Amino acid sequence: MPGSHREPVHDHVPDRRPDAQYGYTEIVDYDLSNSVPVLMQPGDLLVFHSHLMHRSTDNESKGIRAAMVWHYTKSGTIDRTLEKFGR
Repeated sequence: MPGSHREPVHDHVPDRRPDAQYGYTEIVDYDLSNSVPVLMQPGDLLVFHSHLMHRSTDNESKGIRAAMVWHYTKSGTIDRTLEKFGR
């Protein structure tokens, strides 16, 4: 969602789809109908602000899809994500 990194962080809830992968979350208080797709090719790199609302559709191909995620924060930052989702 272009410009969403400038907004307050919206509430996240565990993904409610019956077959959702463990750890997937969704934002339910925002209209995502104006999202802009960013099509990627194997080997592409996508870098974005951590507060940017983003998503990925299910992989419906016969191949695998893998991602590596790095978070850079200042020393002493506390990740409260695990607390929030009871993990």
